[in-house]
Amino acid sequence: ALVAAYVVGSAYMIYLSYEHGSTTFHAAKYTSHGQTIYKAIVTKMQARAAADPGKIAFLGVGATVMSLLTFLQYRFPGWPLHPIGFPIAANFHVDFGLLPVFLAWFIKSLVLRIGGVEMYTRSRRVFIGMIAGYALAVAVSFLVDWIWFPRAGHQVHSW
Repeated sequence: ALVAAYVVGSAYMIYLSYEHGSTTFHAAKYTSHGQTIYKAIVTKMQARAAADPGKIAFLGVGATVMSLLTFLQYRFPGWPLHPIGFPIAANFHVDFGLLPVFLAWFIKSLVLRIGGVEMYTRSRRVFIGMIAGYALAVAVSFLVDWIWFPRAGHQVHSW
């Protein structure tokens, strides 16, 4: 079902983009985000800057920390810090996505500590159900907008 939904959703999104234009979706990622990123890349490509020792050192420190975290993860089975957290943390802003990551980690740790692997395995259905419920609510909202508010729908989720 997930594969079918992905294929159908992707095909429909491509169809809508070519038929009506993706800028009519009224989401920043379709209206202006692409142009902003393109202009930033062109500007950086045209500005012939010399190699910055500070940036090279920053890259070296990041590679060293990542290598150390990876080594510790594989060397010590109980090591609590996963290496993927280091690059993810650099890309999250506190107000956009850090809270859900730590909340999910905290809930997972709590479930594992209270009920072990068996409870964790059984509780996965609840969290998958929450995601499916959200997707269903977005779909119902879309249907309501399509039936009662044709061509004047409401944005519930921008993806």
